[in-house]
Amino acid sequence: MAAGSFSYSDVVATADTWLSSPWTTPAIILILVGAFTKSAQFPFHFWLPQAMAAPTPASAYLHSATMVKLGVYLLARWESTFREVPWYGPTLVVIGSLTMLIAAVGAIRATGYKAVLAQSTVASLGILVMLIGLDGPVSAVAVAGFILAHAFYKAALFFCAGTAIHATHEAELGKLGGLARFLPVTAAAVVLASLSMAGLPPFMGFIAKEYLFEAQLESSWSVFPVVVAVVVNAVMVAVAGVVSLRPFFLHRDRISHVYHGETPGLLAGPLTLGLLGVLAGLVPGWFSAHLLIPAADALNGAPVDTYVSLWHGLTPMLALSGLVVTLGAFLAWRWERFHVALGGGEDGGRLSAARLYQATFDGLLGVARGCTRYLQNGDIRRYTLITVLTLVATTLWALIRSGSLGALSFGGPILPLPAVLLVFGVIGAVVAAVSRSLVTGVIGVGVVGYGSALFFVLHGAPDLALTQFAVETLVLVVLMAVLVRLPARAEVTRRPGERRIDAIVAATFGVVVFLALTSLLALPFDSRLSDYFSATSYDLAHGQNVVNVIIVDYRALDTLGEIAVVGFATLGVWALLRRRRGRRPAASAAVVQGAKR
Repeated sequence: MAAGSFSYSDVVATADTWLSSPWTTPAIILILVGAFTKSAQFPFHFWLPQAMAAPTPASAYLHSATMVKLGVYLLARWESTFREVPWYGPTLVVIGSLTMLIAAVGAIRATGYKAVLAQSTVASLGILVMLIGLDGPVSAVAVAGFILAHAFYKAALFFCAGTAIHATHEAELGKLGGLARFLPVTAAAVVLASLSMAGLPPFMGFIAKEYLFEAQLESSWSVFPVVVAVVVNAVMVAVAGVVSLRPFFLHRDRISHVYHGETPGLLAGPLTLGLLGVLAGLVPGWFSAHLLIPAADALNGAPVDTYVSLWHGLTPMLALSGLVVTLGAFLAWRWERFHVALGGGEDGGRLSAARLYQATFDGLLGVARGCTRYLQNGDIRRYTLITVLTLVATTLWALIRSGSLGALSFGGPILPLPAVLLVFGVIGAVVAAVSRSLVTGVIGVGVVGYGSALFFVLHGAPDLALTQFAVETLVLVVLMAVLVRLPARAEVTRRPGERRIDAIVAATFGVVVFLALTSLLALPFDSRLSDYFSATSYDLAHGQNVVNVIIVDYRALDTLGEIAVVGFATLGVWALLRRRRGRRPAASAAVVQGAKR
């Protein structure tokens, strides 16, 4: 709205004009909430592992490549614009680090094959968010490289997991083993993807991990993100070993047969992705020239001076990579102990995000049920009361806000005939309100309607008066036809306190309507519309009666709708009355039927 465009490029180009706006902070917060939810960041991280019921191709596509990356992509595209906001980058680093740690623990605790991979995906998304929050141009290269490496190895692992589950009809990781002898090519693909996930050379995952540590070391942050990255990446190394070695190469006695073998369709996806992960690491020049560097330049907002290669020499990043692999190997070796120590397979405790979400959802449903019990209780008087109170409140608010009440002026000459008609209408209204006789009440309402028609006659609108007379007569006839079937007097169903409330609300409503009408009359009369109708009614509509022309021509569809409503209502009432007349008492019908027999 501030930039006057839906184009991202236009918004970025005009950032100087809207970054100082007071709406910038709430806008950034809402963008962060949406992106965090989309990309499963804390505290919205719990939905992604619970979405593993989808078929494996959908899981591979949604959870490794496109859908969950959209939030990360949005944050990365905005980083070059929001880097002037001092709290934007630190927020991403903190939230990303928390997500990484929580997902790492969740991966160790998970038992399902796809659930372990899903938790590692959440950790990978946290890594990306944390990298976006770091300052320095290397972080843009790390983001682009990690997105590419993760898409290669995680999609391949999901495909391999789906093949294993489909072949064995077993989704629990602890119940799989020895599948390499039944699914040898799938085993090869899972090894390629796992080695890239572990960050070993010569895979693309190794290059991505090197840039990850370089971005952390060159940023202005302290050792905190480095420690978190080492711990979480060690867990990712362990996950890579667990999801490849255990189901395919260890525990040969767990699976004795499979329901089907490998097919070209099952092998094409994971093999292609696994080989691409190797190729991107062995020949990084082409991938960096056409993918990584252009993407990093776009994310950084300026060209990034870097050279992507597999070997950078003996660097601190290489030392950190070695430490990660060592810790990950130890964790994979002692996986079961860590799994039990962290309460593997349990629901995460009373303070888990999933429980909090469910409690919030149940609370909303409880509020909805309470509102339904109060509002939809079957009492039409309560419905009318709520509607009238809302109308009174909004009208008063509009009058006070517009300042129309200050323009009111009371006084002026009293016109005898209009005053008599007003008294006539007031008497009819009072009779309709206080009478317990339904017929008397309807007649009182009719008196008010006929009095309104007489006002039309006084103001030179006989056509409107005739229409009002016809409508009032029709309504009276229809209502009388209905009331002859009902008791003559209505029972008292309102307690004295309720009747007093009704009287107060009705009086308030009348006062507010009076104030609204008088405030309109106090405004200067705008004659543009009436002048237009007077000037064009004969030339365009060929009618000399302006009122008729307005009703029939200018408001033709509106008039047609009103006529249709009245006509359908009349037909409905006529059908009900006709059906009522056609009924015969049950005893008489039985006698007639017996006589026929």
